[in-house]
Amino acid sequence: MQTLTTPPLRSGAPPLLHAQSLRFGHQDRNFLTVNELTVKPGTLLGLLGPNGAGKSTLLRLLAGLLTPRDGVVYICGQSVESVTTERRARCLAWVPQRAETPFEWTVLEMVALGRHPHLGSRLRDRDSDHRVVEGALQQVGLWPLRRRPVSTLSGGEWQRALIARALAQEPQILLLDEPVANLDLAYQRQIYELIRGLCRERGIGAVAADHHIDLQAHFCDELMLLDRGQVRAQGSVDQVLTKELLEAVYRTPLHVRPDPDTGRPVVHWRFE
Repeated sequence: MQTLTTPPLRSGAPPLLHAQSLRFGHQDRNFLTVNELTVKPGTLLGLLGPNGAGKSTLLRLLAGLLTPRDGVVYICGQSVESVTTERRARCLAWVPQRAETPFEWTVLEMVALGRHPHLGSRLRDRDSDHRVVEGALQQVGLWPLRRRPVSTLSGGEWQRALIARALAQEPQILLLDEPVANLDLAYQRQIYELIRGLCRERGIGAVAADHHIDLQAHFCDELMLLDRGQVRAQGSVDQVLTKELLEAVYRTPLHVRPDPDTGRPVVHWRFE
């Protein structure tokens, strides 16, 4: 795997997330096999592949929500299975595709749950906790809706609230499963700009699984292309987003051309 250049001050930093020899499945069948995955500070890794490729399963393994048959995942220098729940929540934030709550939280209350790993023995939030929560809501554009019950949010607003809750954790690693699902074009771009900005400015490592190839082509530092539980390619955007690889994995004719402004690949369906 080719590792792209991260910000100079972090180039020698150890990886925040590392997985090796991962196998996941039942009985004698492996549904997912990943030999190696590494995310260094300041890096956004994109997971691509068709439905059923294994993207969500891989994210759950990285988050410690699933246990592999073989292999190990390290987060912040420790194996994920050996880290306490509180330590894991301080190190890693997980943004699922869908989430429900049985409680009638307001948006503010739900996002404030992200501060729980930082409370320790304290029974009340500090002013600094409130500032972090407000900042997270401001970043995703939900501060004006902070008093709204979460049950009244649209699908896109709910997705942004989940991302705000993750940001309130102030994690070193951010794992996102389809982070722009249900969002319109403007918010799709805003969310990816936010994630990449956090990587660059705070040095966090992020992994995002998505079906939006062009968004990942523009914003990600590295890509991993999955198909039927196997890694078909991983490395730089140019290495992974080739016409031959994408047509083989997605099983449909495609155009892959360089963007005239950025030079990064742009992928279009080719109708015949």
